[in-house]
Amino acid sequence: MRIKNNNQMIDCDFSHELQRCHHDPMWMPHVNRLVLGQAANAESHLQNQKIGIGDIFIFYGWFRKIEKIDGRWQYLPSSRNMHIIWGWMKISDALDVGTRSKREQYKEIYSFLHSHPHLADSPDSPYPSINRDYISEKGGLLGYSDPRCLTDCINYRGRSTWRLPSYFNQPQAFTFLKNFAVEGDDVIITYRGYGQEFVLDLDKVSSEKDREGILRYLDEHVFSSKLTEGP
Repeated sequence: MRIKNNNQMIDCDFSHELQRCHHDPMWMPHVNRLVLGQAANAESHLQNQKIGIGDIFIFYGWFRKIEKIDGRWQYLPSSRNMHIIWGWMKISDALDVGTRSKREQYKEIYSFLHSHPHLADSPDSPYPSINRDYISEKGGLLGYSDPRCLTDCINYRGRSTWRLPSYFNQPQAFTFLKNFAVEGDDVIITYRGYGQEFVLDLDKVSSEKDREGILRYLDEHVFSSKLTEGP
């Protein structure tokens, strides 16, 4: 695989951890676990929000429709940029791996972590001291369905304008997301920038009815897929 890093094309075949390139989260098929590495400012934010064992990561990405033309996959010229949920994981362990001694300790306890780049000791590109690996208790890799599409497709205004059921109208419970507007039975959420590490604190949701609605939505459309149904 050829990937672009700092405007340079480099080879990556995922054969060893010192290459640094990896799926995030990284699926460990022999133990059926997902491992998510976070470092520096992103991890500081998660620690400030007290993210840890029992919490759930929901993963979304930037997608467009493609088609095969003359043997090559290409984006459809008319296709929209979309944000779509593609996976989730519930945390069973949160490992601080910011020092060499901690990395060696956890590689002894969790042998499958030897292949994860956040535990590699590369003198050329060391990870910062704020460095953590999250291991899944359970998780899922998802196919497409309309409820997993965050982007507002009814009144499309770009991938970063989302449409969700109105019980997600909880600006006080989210980090970073502050632009909320009710539209019928839905809420329109808009943000600028790349956007990641959004945190939804269910303890700050305004009512028990809204909490139940959010959990029901996630149970039906996200948590219904398990890793054993994945690759």
